[in-house]
Amino acid sequence: MKNRISLNGEWLLKYVDYGSGERFGLHAEESTKGWLTATVPGDVHLDMMAAGKINDPFYGLESDHCIWMEEKDWWYRTIFSAADLLAAEAIHNRIFLQFHGLDTFAKIYLNGEVIAQHCNMFVPLKVDITDFLIQGENDLRVCLGSPAYSPVIHRDSNIARTPPQRLCSRKAQACYGWDIAPRLVTIGIWRPVEILICDALEIVFPCVRTNWISESQAEVELEFTLES
Repeated sequence: MKNRISLNGEWLLKYVDYGSGERFGLHAEESTKGWLTATVPGDVHLDMMAAGKINDPFYGLESDHCIWMEEKDWWYRTIFSAADLLAAEAIHNRIFLQFHGLDTFAKIYLNGEVIAQHCNMFVPLKVDITDFLIQGENDLRVCLGSPAYSPVIHRDSNIARTPPQRLCSRKAQACYGWDIAPRLVTIGIWRPVEILICDALEIVFPCVRTNWISESQAEVELEFTLES
């Protein structure tokens, strides 16, 4: 790893009906009309509260008035410069985009093109964007699909009373309602986002195993993968 560049901070946010974002051109439109200010890392409920669009869902029964939010697709967008990333002296580097937490059904766009998809709230997403970058400003957008209509495996309803969207989603279960919490299905870029500048040759997935150990000595085995 040579360097990290944070993409945390102020982004833009917009919601649309499920599956309609590309039809409306949200993956590439230049206008920012109708887009709200969002904070990354964060959650769309916090951004909507900050914009005065919803009340605090943890007050009284206000969470009931937020159920509509789980039925929408939520789009994030930001701009970052790649001038230094693509400098001549950095030509042998590989450049990665890393999302440490996407909640949950995500499609990633860079300069209008889909570069990755993800559907696990708990597992980071790392994408090699070296060949997708352009000189100057780059447009990064993330569509977080509605959890209510998520493309999960729909099981026989006789197996369990739990709705399949909840049963099969790699997502925090308490947000669907619990004895300690109301139903408030979270959506957002909930952990940091950064650009990683790496050498073309990189050590990944290191694993250390202890073969045997005594009071004064130990034998360990190191296993790792080289990516080139």
